[in-house]
Amino acid sequence: MVFNKPVYLLVFPDGTLEFLEYSEYQTALALQLVGSHVNLSLNDLLGEIQVKKGADPHFPFQIEVPPVVAEAFASFKEEKYDSLAIHKKNGEIDRVEMNQKLSPDIKPLELLSQSENQDIMIKKREGQVILLTQRKIKKV
Repeated sequence: MVFNKPVYLLVFPDGTLEFLEYSEYQTALALQLVGSHVNLSLNDLLGEIQVKKGADPHFPFQIEVPPVVAEAFASFKEEKYDSLAIHKKNGEIDRVEMNQKLSPDIKPLELLSQSENQDIMIKKREGQVILLTQRKIKKV
């Protein structure tokens, strides 16, 4: 193996490229975070080049995504969230927040049982609820 861990290059139809380690690639597939793509194993390709040319490839890439962040991205993709925020504290990922505008017809009390950590904002004008926003908070 050329790298310490298996590394894949994903090529998407729009021409964008993404480097992923094996575990990241498996997580992305399991959570359906990647659509149509071409997958190249860089270990295999660069291993052949290294043998043929005596090259010594370097790859300083390494990203560890906490499971709660991967789950948040999957939820963000599948559900109708308006925004996603990742907050750091002392250099480490502390929490993930997902915001969603909801129909004013939903009863706010029903939302309270959906998540242990959430903020609910209600805007009311002339006796009518005009905006209902839910912020779900996940601690890492």
